[in-house]
Amino acid sequence: SSSASAYMLLYRRRDPSVNKSSVPDDMVPEGLRNWMQRRAAEEERQAEEQRQSLNRLNLTVYCGRWERVLAVDKNKTLSELLCLVQASFAAELSGLPLDSIRLRRYHTTTDVMQEAIGPDDDGSSTLASLA
Repeated sequence: SSSASAYMLLYRRRDPSVNKSSVPDDMVPEGLRNWMQRRAAEEERQAEEQRQSLNRLNLTVYCGRWERVLAVDKNKTLSELLCLVQASFAAELSGLPLDSIRLRRYHTTTDVMQEAIGPDDDGSSTLASLA
């Protein structure tokens, strides 16, 4: 027969001049400090991944019968996207100049192509501005 209890008894001194408000780093065990550093680094990595995923678009690009999914930063300009598409379809578009490539919105549910999306005169419009 066991008599385990979920309570813990804590003794503390009532004299505030003797009580410690914080523990110096050298009193914390090395294993616990390492664990806290690993946990902080992991949380920072997850936060960075979250920031990146919120700032990324997955675009399906069709070129004739070929199809590629490109993960693109929303802050990229349309000119940069055109260059990325040209590089992605390098074999299929070999020798085709950049100004001959057109991007269009395509609705997969209705199978309808819409207006062409082109860069502004200065090429500074971003993908985020299209959403």
